[in-house]
Amino acid sequence: MVAVPRTTVLVCTRDRPEMLAECLASIAACRLDGVEVIVCDQSEGDASGVVVRGAGAGGAPFHHVPLGTRGKSRSLNAGIARARGERLVLTDDDCVVAADWLDRIEEVFAAEGGDGRIVVTGRVLAGRHAPDGTPPPSCIEDPSPHDYSGRLGREVLYQNWAVPRRIFDEVGLFDERLGPGGLLRNAEDNDMAYRWLKAGFRILYRPSITVWHNGWRSREGIYALKWDYGVGQGAFYAKHALRGDGHLAGRFARDTLRLARYSVTSLIKADATSSRGNATFLLGLWTGAARMAPRVIEDIARGRRSGGQA
Repeated sequence: MVAVPRTTVLVCTRDRPEMLAECLASIAACRLDGVEVIVCDQSEGDASGVVVRGAGAGGAPFHHVPLGTRGKSRSLNAGIARARGERLVLTDDDCVVAADWLDRIEEVFAAEGGDGRIVVTGRVLAGRHAPDGTPPPSCIEDPSPHDYSGRLGREVLYQNWAVPRRIFDEVGLFDERLGPGGLLRNAEDNDMAYRWLKAGFRILYRPSITVWHNGWRSREGIYALKWDYGVGQGAFYAKHALRGDGHLAGRFARDTLRLARYSVTSLIKADATSSRGNATFLLGLWTGAARMAPRVIEDIARGRRSGGQA
């Protein structure tokens, strides 16, 4: 009889087999008693499948799930549907994890998860830089622990988190319009974290839970990513603000003013790189809001909830 795993590790991937191999090797170095690792693969060919099957050789708990879909949120939702563990843990395929990653997560749940209403997240440190020297984006190096609840003024969820599996039954799945590869580019994690907080869950940031994010985007690629970040963030703001969420409407206004100010002041200081980055994000922010607005209006008209697969 096969034991039901306690924890499911979920990794989504698409056409990055070399980075995926590094990611899975680091997970394999963790203590995997009571753990299954599901790799949801949207790649064009089978190179990533070869990597996963190699990692699972000899009975290691790595499972390859090829998908005929596109978009990270769809991949996440497919993985959640297949997960058997009572806890779901995520990192990205361009990350490597510490050997004690799963142990540190387990310790936090054991010490602080008594009410079952916590989300656990941790540090994302800069790993290898891109070939042109560009550092990886989306890192958080804060050495101090933090507890977050209620409505926050910034994002607190990065590519290193763990949740009770039942959270998705209560709050819903990822919004498939958001996220890399989706219609609205990004912010699937921002949207989900906000929904968790609104539902009364706490997000616990613990720096002992560590992964390293490897860079692969060139400097020009980072500008494209800023555009995607802006589109996703604007869509996320519009999704909730148009349903009467004054907090996110206020954040949208403050972000607009802040980015416009930074764009101008950077230009005055002859810092063309910062000015371009802020202006790109600002334009993306309003583009994303404009793209999401008619979809939210349609959702409201049809009585759809502001949840995952709307």
